[in-house]
Amino acid sequence: MRRGVSLHDLTAIGRAGRDPRMLFSWYSGDYCTDAAFADLPPERRANPSMPSWPDGAGYIEQQRARLTFGRFRRLHLTGAPQGAAFDQCSVLACVVTGRRSIPPERGRRYWAYVDMSGGSSDDAVLSIGHADGRVAVIDLVAKQIGEPPFDPHAAVRHFAGVLGQTASPRSMATPMPARRSGATSRVSGSGIR
Repeated sequence: MRRGVSLHDLTAIGRAGRDPRMLFSWYSGDYCTDAAFADLPPERRANPSMPSWPDGAGYIEQQRARLTFGRFRRLHLTGAPQGAAFDQCSVLACVVTGRRSIPPERGRRYWAYVDMSGGSSDDAVLSIGHADGRVAVIDLVAKQIGEPPFDPHAAVRHFAGVLGQTASPRSMATPMPARRSGATSRVSGSGIR
């Protein structure tokens, strides 16, 4: 987190104790306001209700084995993701406020990327962009219709329709988990390669 981001600034005020009207109670793997938890292992500091869980610490170990480090840290150690490619402030500095999309231009070469989801808890997201010299420009970001849970096949059909309306990119990249889940074949079946 960086200065100027609300959570960063509020946390700094809370840690410093500068606002006597602010109740600051924080449990995370690297910082805790509760003296009774201060010397516990990070997983216990961040999860004060762990003793009431049916599987207790076993649940944490199960999640550690299933999740990427960044997601595990965010969900179970309540910390900011580490190792992200870009910090939030740098990304927000590139966003044109109020712009929802950039209309397609004939003759411009577009690229598309899809981050598919199995439909149970995460969104499926499509991004379409182009290069402007050495700058990558994101023209459109779209997600599936509705909230999770959703039918991933319907998301692919929706994305194929969006692609058909936006200068018809012919190529779509998809991350490895989507390839294993069959998303690539669903995309190919929609006329996109």
